[in-house]
Amino acid sequence: MIAVWRRAETFDPSRASASTWIFTIGRNKRIDMVRRQNYPIAESSEEEAMTVPDPAPLAADTIERHQMEKQVLIGIETLPEAQAEAIRMAFLEDKPHRKISEELSVPLGTVKSRIRLGLESLRGHMAGGAG
Repeated sequence: MIAVWRRAETFDPSRASASTWIFTIGRNKRIDMVRRQNYPIAESSEEEAMTVPDPAPLAADTIERHQMEKQVLIGIETLPEAQAEAIRMAFLEDKPHRKISEELSVPLGTVKSRIRLGLESLRGHMAGGAG
């Protein structure tokens, strides 16, 4: 914990979560200790360290993500139906533009235009809702 305290100014939340940053410091300290003792690092230890799962998301991050999703869905409802439908199909149903074009019986360029215009409107909605 002393090493964490001494390195606190190096923490950058845009690069990693606090728990990941702390774990990395601990892992590096352990590697340094092993090197000082001239013990070879076992391959299984390296493999195990590489398979450590990412920490669970913080509750605040989960809440923020759900609020953002809700805001996006509300924003989609404000779009003209043609744009909303194209965006739902492309992003919620994960359909390629060509498939959307076939299902809606409209040219591919029209699908792309609807999605582009809808996304521009959503950006405006999200910017207005964030302030």
